[in-house]
Amino acid sequence: MQHARVDCNHLGNESSTELSRRLEERGVRSGTIDARTVRFVTHTVVDDAGLDVTIDALHAIADEDGS
Repeated sequence: MQHARVDCNHLGNESSTELSRRLEERGVRSGTIDARTVRFVTHTVVDDAGLDVTIDALHAIADEDGS
């Protein structure tokens, strides 16, 4: 599997810690690398539905922020 970088600048200026907290509220676990970088790691038990939950959570946060 290759690593991918996704541009999430449209999510605003909040810190990676704050974004990670908001994702956790939606059932998505993530980690932070630095103040502007969130890390997601998939596991063999994460299926397409799990990825959809993550995508939906990111969209919901962007919508809340008016992005």
